[in-house]
Amino acid sequence: MNIQFKASSARHKINSETFKTKEDLLDAYDWAEDLIIQEIDIDDRDYILRNVPKELKGCISWMAYESGHSAGENEVACVMRGLVNDLLPAILAYGIRMKKEK
Repeated sequence: MNIQFKASSARHKINSETFKTKEDLLDAYDWAEDLIIQEIDIDDRDYILRNVPKELKGCISWMAYESGHSAGENEVACVMRGLVNDLLPAILAYGIRMKKEK
């Protein structure tokens, strides 16, 4: 598990990046009185694939497993993050193009 922290606030329209410690997050947003703090396991499969279309999640998971399982679970998560970072911009651009062509 690789736990990091993320903050959100409806009043102040905050949707923060992740922080390694809760203290760092609180230092950055101590002025927001309605702050909601979430613990996130950034190695969690569902978190890594949160922006990937459901049709591709299985394929990316399988590719990450095939490439990294011999080195352990952390390597699978690392490969999966790399695949998502590499493929997601193209996937999103394709989705936009498909909507325009309809």
